[in-house]
Amino acid sequence: MKNVLELTDSSGDELVKTLNEQNQFMPRWPWVAAGSIFLFIWGKSLTRNWYEIVHVLFFAALGGLIYWVYWRDQLRKLTVLFFELDQPNSDLFSRLASAILQVSTTHRLSGIAATSQYADKRYTAGATAGLQLKPASFSIGQVPGIVTNIEIPMLKGSKKTLAFFPDRILAFEGKQVGSISYKELDAQAQTTRFVEDGIVPSDATIIGHTWQYVRNDGGPDRRFANNRQLPLCSYHQLNLSSSRGLDLRLMASRTNAFDEMIRSLASLR
Repeated sequence: MKNVLELTDSSGDELVKTLNEQNQFMPRWPWVAAGSIFLFIWGKSLTRNWYEIVHVLFFAALGGLIYWVYWRDQLRKLTVLFFELDQPNSDLFSRLASAILQVSTTHRLSGIAATSQYADKRYTAGATAGLQLKPASFSIGQVPGIVTNIEIPMLKGSKKTLAFFPDRILAFEGKQVGSISYKELDAQAQTTRFVEDGIVPSDATIIGHTWQYVRNDGGPDRRFANNRQLPLCSYHQLNLSSSRGLDLRLMASRTNAFDEMIRSLASLR
């Protein structure tokens, strides 16, 4: 998977450049705080015979200085974006936000971090591949470091965060930011069979059962005493990719959980 910096399209160069520069900014307030503490201790030792109110005022002045520098640091790391959408585009963006809110109600949402192939499915409940799953979530709000006049739908994975703005998608990974246009985003959804070895989410659809150790004909392998029967669920998988290297896969416990989101993304292309 590519670094998010390699995902940027030409239309987002200036914004992405600004965001990356701001993320590399080193805050000054810790240095000011350390210097102020040293200055207060040193100054108090020289004026120990002065009235205590002088020390209090001196301390308050240094505290105000620290807060002012901290406030300036926060402003330097903020980007303000203002969107004024016409009615058709406003409706399309609202549709995407509503679709993402629907996905967020799924009882279990996971990011697929990696896959592995099994050599012998008889010992893996009949599954031919294993998935390494990480927590993921959808939400709507303000993106950290960016102030907008509208609420932004976001997808938060274990490493990457995607923020769906009206004109583009911003990808965040650590302190790095990339940009993806809706035109180059490929969003596909598919139904997948998943062997659930934990608690089955209440919105999942159970389509059958298998065994932890299974024979070639699908029956239980009697050689294993503690051979559990496991539910086979119908889950929904979302694949987000682009020609520049984006590759995100998500799995939801609710059938067809991503369908409206797919249609909303397609309407923004």
